[in-house]
Amino acid sequence: LMPSDLPNRNGVAMPLETLMGWNINQRRPNYKSWAGVPTHLEHSGYDSPKGIVFDTYMSRINNAKGNIHKVIALTGFDRSKDPELANAILERKRRSYSMGAFIGQYECSWCCALSKPGKLNTECGHVIRGKPSFEDTEKGTLPSYLIARKSIDGFEVSSVGTPAWASATNSFLFDLAKV
Repeated sequence: LMPSDLPNRNGVAMPLETLMGWNINQRRPNYKSWAGVPTHLEHSGYDSPKGIVFDTYMSRINNAKGNIHKVIALTGFDRSKDPELANAILERKRRSYSMGAFIGQYECSWCCALSKPGKLNTECGHVIRGKPSFEDTEKGTLPSYLIARKSIDGFEVSSVGTPAWASATNSFLFDLAKV
């Protein structure tokens, strides 16, 4: 679903400590909040899910600079609900995924300003969710982005044409009908 600590193309990063942090409402770690949620096509049709996320786990990304991990999801797409989508995934015509989550609070990567509860942006103006910007620093030009700091509540995973994180692709597929 995503790497830890790296911002996506929407300008949002999910730190490892937040992903590993405890989700009081769900009584499990934040990264596990996607287990049991529905799967969809392109973040739409929430009233008619295409399948389910069976489970999630964290895995360290080998050869990454720093302590970067990845949230991996075992998803299922039900061919009785959408045969075209299930077949496109099995034929590797659809290889990318995107998650949906509610975030309790964001922090600005530049000034550490916190968003107000339930708000999608901080009020400092350094970054607007969905529109990442770049700032010139002594170390070069760096992106400004929002850091998910509190309560990640996953609510869906979608098969998408373009993922927010370039690494959100499938690596292992199998057809349960043939197992």
